[in-house]
This record gives sequence, C-alpha cells and structure tokens, in this order.
Amino acid sequence: MPGSAASTPRKEPLEQAGRLLMIGFEGDDPAEAVSLAEEYRPAGFVFFSRNYPGSAESLKSLLAEISSGARRALKRPPILAVDQEGGTVMRIPLEEASLPSASEMTAHAREYGVQSLEYMGYKSGKALKELGFNMNLAPVLDVGAEGSYIGTRSFSSDPVVVAENASYFFAGQRRGGILSCAKHFPGLGQATVDPHSELPVVDANVQDVWHRDLRPFRELAGKGIPAIMTTHALFRAVDPALPGTISSRVVDLLKRDLGFKGLALTDDLEMGAISGTFPMGRLAAEAVSAGHDLVLVCRSPARIEEAREGLLKAVKDFDIAPSRLREARIRLTRLLKRLDWGRGRDRRGALRPGLRPVGGTGGAASGPEAAGGGASGPGPARRRGVPRKGFRSWRDRKSQGAGRTPTFSCRGCGRRTGSTTTRTRSRTCRPARSWWSTPLTPGP
Repeated sequence: MPGSAASTPRKEPLEQAGRLLMIGFEGDDPAEAVSLAEEYRPAGFVFFSRNYPGSAESLKSLLAEISSGARRALKRPPILAVDQEGGTVMRIPLEEASLPSASEMTAHAREYGVQSLEYMGYKSGKALKELGFNMNLAPVLDVGAEGSYIGTRSFSSDPVVVAENASYFFAGQRRGGILSCAKHFPGLGQATVDPHSELPVVDANVQDVWHRDLRPFRELAGKGIPAIMTTHALFRAVDPALPGTISSRVVDLLKRDLGFKGLALTDDLEMGAISGTFPMGRLAAEAVSAGHDLVLVCRSPARIEEAREGLLKAVKDFDIAPSRLREARIRLTRLLKRLDWGRGRDRRGALRPGLRPVGGTGGAASGPEAAGGGASGPGPARRRGVPRKGFRSWRDRKSQGAGRTPTFSCRGCGRRTGSTTTRTRSRTCRPARSWWSTPLTPGP
C-alpha cells in the first residue's frame, strides 16, 4: 500500500536514533514508561530510588508492566537496568538485593575467601532477576587512591585485588541470571572531584593508565563482561582535549586495544561534568560518533527529547556513519540475545566460558584455574571437534601436524606472526592510528 511504503523510510531513522538511547523516568507509573517507549523507542530504562514504589511486590508488578508494554511497542526486549553497587549506591532498598560496599566486600574476602564474593554477586543477582531487572550497573573497577572521591566504592588500591574481586563478583551475577556493566572506564580512581558536579582531570601517564587503571578492565573484558560504561573525565594521557564520553580515543582504547566485544555505554549525560559543554543533542551525537553504542539520559523528559532529536538529525544527515550505526545495532542485538540466558549457562545448557563447578555442587567461579582445571589436577577432557589449547584454528593445527610452523594472529595489530609458541602480540606491534607512544603491552 502506498501509505505503508511511504511510512517505512520515516520510521527507520526514528528506530535507529531510539536504539541508541537508554532513558530514565520520574515516579513509579508504568504507563509513563510505556509511553516513553512508544515515543522514543529506546534500548531500555535505568531505574533509580525515585522509581521504587515501596515494596517488592509493587516493584515486580511495575517492572512486569513496563517489560510487557515496552516489548509490545519495541518488538524487542527492553534493557531494565539498575545501579545496585552496594554500600552507599543502592537504588533498591530491599534486604535480599542489598550488598555491602566494595571495600567491605574486600575485607570479607580476606577473612572468608574471595569465592565468598561470588556468592554475594549470585545472591543479589538472583534477587534482582526475580524482581524483573536484567542488568546491574556494577561492578566498579576504579582502582582507589589517596584522596580519591570514589572512596569505599572501590574494591582496593591494588589493581590485582580489584581485578580478582570484581571477576568473582561478576561470575556470581552472571550465574544469578543478571547482566553486568563494569564502570568507570578508563578508571576514576585518581579523580579527586565528583563528575556529578564538575569535570575531573586525571594527569596519570601512559604507563600508569595501562598497568594500574586498565588492568581490571582488561581482566573483565577477557572474561566476557557484556557491557562497560565510560566516564566523564579528562585523561590527559589518552585524550588531552575531550572527556571520555565523547572521545573516540577512549573508545578505541576500549574496543580496539583491549579487544572488548560488548556494549559501550556512556555515563549519564545530564551529569554536571559534561552537561554544560555542548547542547544535549550534540553531546549524544558526538558520543555515538566517538564509538559508544548506548547513550544514557536518565531524568529530564526535555533532555531526552533533545538527545533523541540530535541523534535523529545526525542519522538523517549522515553525521554518524552508517557503519557506526550498524556496529551499535549488532552489539545491542548480541546483548539482547543474552537476556533470556539464565544461571550462567548457554542455550545448550553448558557452562559459559569462565565458569566451572565448585566442590561438585554446581557453583561457579572464575580465575586462573577456571579454564584449566585448577591448580591440583588436569582440566576436563577435551571434547571431540574442539581444537587443542594454543591453536587458534584447525588450519594452524593442520600446518603444525604437517611439519610447518603454525602462525598466530596478533591481538594488537591483527598481523600473522610465525612462532612456535602462542603470542598475544607480535614483537613489532605498534598499531597504526593508535594514540600510544609506546608498545601497547609495555615490556617488563
């Protein structure tokens, strides 16, 4: 019909622009959220304390109505995210979903073992899942420092401890059926001011950023965390001109140099650190052009409208490259497919990579022993049809069996490097277009 054919091209830019947004709403009226879903077609919603209706049953009903209404409007499942870090940042004041602060979790891990953090993550993740949420904007991977504003929200001032504790907490959340979003990339541990009010400036050099701030993010990206949130801070070693949420260098560091395959989110664009730099519409378009897959605008309906209009104009005028829109759509679709995966298992019922039974009771853990069978014995038998560890493909195994030297792809520059041992990077790896003035993995 002529009417339907004419409406298709008008709806497509609206759908493309809406998919790039995650929004908030005032109050606890599900009709308001469903109306926003119909109007703006966002990827999902972020919930805060102001949306809590007062009881667990009321919250379940609220989330169920929003989920079903948004699914009908969007023809896809919505992301229903909450900021439930623990300690001072808990949006849902229910005992079953409560958590201690990250620093208290670290003290608990020292006394009872780091696997206790996996149970904490599982318990809170399961409670959030039963309420109706499908994403938790945690854990915090910022490495604490003297005078840092992040305070007790950080696991430790030691990046190794932060990476280990966050890995176990993430494994528990995944086992509980909830998606995790790590934050605040590339790390707010050395920031002394709160980005809710003003822009932090981090003067750390390249070596400090790589070895200290980025270590937890490298660990969690390698373990398959589905989403990472960038922060409103100026990192002079990465990009001396632009804050992380609108900097292509920061997002390239995350996606290309760290090899992150999940969803890249901005922090809330209504925060004081960045809201006054550009109009909201331009901020949203710049964030997506820089490489973010989702833009968060969490409160004001007027700001949400500005962001949507800015994104819509950028889509129509090709200010955002079609390839960038396609990448964002693919990454969002990949995450939405995981929403129905439960208890840390994939569609075939097998444990996902990074999880293994603990004590024969069906628990899960992550860490150095997770993939290799532990420190005290060999790993599980290799299934038929799966290449041995150390071989990237059957072609490599075949070439080695024929007496030829196998080759491996460098994860930094993509070059094929001949070697008799597995390398993660070639010796001459200095990728073009990289902002690093030194090799990506500095030597010892």
